[in-house]
Amino acid sequence: MSRMSLVIATLIFITPFISPLRADTRVITLWNYYLTPPFLVGDSEGLAIDFVNLLNDELAGKFEFRLISLPRARLNKYLAEQRQGVVLFVNWRWMGDDAENHYLWTPAIWQDRNEVISSSQTRLVFHGPESLKGLTLVAVRGRQYQSLKPMLARNEIKRFDVNREKQALALLLKGRGDLTIQPRSVAMFLLDDMKLKQQVYLSPKPFLSFTRHMMLTSDLHELHPTLSDFVSRLDKNLRWKKILKKYDLVEGSE
Repeated sequence: MSRMSLVIATLIFITPFISPLRADTRVITLWNYYLTPPFLVGDSEGLAIDFVNLLNDELAGKFEFRLISLPRARLNKYLAEQRQGVVLFVNWRWMGDDAENHYLWTPAIWQDRNEVISSSQTRLVFHGPESLKGLTLVAVRGRQYQSLKPMLARNEIKRFDVNREKQALALLLKGRGDLTIQPRSVAMFLLDDMKLKQQVYLSPKPFLSFTRHMMLTSDLHELHPTLSDFVSRLDKNLRWKKILKKYDLVEGSE
């Protein structure tokens, strides 16, 4: 089993050690289903780990937050079984029907967007689905693009699936497709890591803009004000700003 497989299959604790808990400290499970950079980088680093370390340091005392990174299918199973926990970095559009009302949500942690990425030679400018007619999209398997579904069904846009965002970027630059669509949070980290920033072009208009939040299951209502207050103060948190910069998540950074 590879090291990354071990990461997926096992619990990832967010601190090198966990100090003894006070008798009145409640342990809260945090779920992260993003198993690729920048959310997880190797076995013991990544945005998810840094974020939860910050959360524990800022809210030490009443709660102890522990991170579990797991595949989306397993998370869906836990939610269906009504297990209690907090899902990191999600938007209600991805979490099923009526998720906005069924779960509790913090304010936005940060603003993200799905970038339309082409080669620096092609320089594709996205104006809407019609601007992609006749092109081939290198997509991550399982990703849904609602506004493109009619054109994909009519084969007006061809789709070539791969398993990971990194593969999509590599194959795009080998001419296997005309574009890929990826979250900025993922793409900017990978482009820097793969040293490809000068070889790609990001359309000025994104495919979609969205916000990332923490989603709490219904029995954690007493935790909701605490986490919402924490998130609302993040824009003034210097340590959080350093984390954003570390993973190239500062809006507009190139």
